[in-house]
Amino acid sequence: MILLRKFEKDDLDFIVKNFSYYFKEETREFIASTLDEWINPSGDKIRFARCIMLDNNPIGIISISEKERGVAGFGIAILEQYRNRGYATMAFNLAKEEVKKLGITMIKSSCAYDNEASAKLHEKLGFYLAKIETNQAGNKMKRFELEL
Repeated sequence: MILLRKFEKDDLDFIVKNFSYYFKEETREFIASTLDEWINPSGDKIRFARCIMLDNNPIGIISISEKERGVAGFGIAILEQYRNRGYATMAFNLAKEEVKKLGITMIKSSCAYDNEASAKLHEKLGFYLAKIETNQAGNKMKRFELEL
């Protein structure tokens, strides 16, 4: 059974070792700063970030962070050996219910244009393809949206 637990400082090594690619900067310092923000959010924007647990073991991370009033960005990462077992779907559904209670009404997310696994996951979670765009780095991206 999947559970979502709040992050703790001790999660830093797990995150750095397994999910540094998830962050816009892959340095330990940047990830530590992000983890601190997840543990002790500042400002008035909604931040929901959790460690995905299976049988008391961490297997992934999920974050849903408000970008503008009621609209949030979404990211999820699962350890490779636990992928394609429905854990991302279970974790997202738990998180989605929590952020709805906090006032999030829409979630937006994007993935690389050729990342079929991520695109399929977004569709499975109920997102629709809103547009195809080029990001600041010049990469073609698929932008997904989900109204809650």
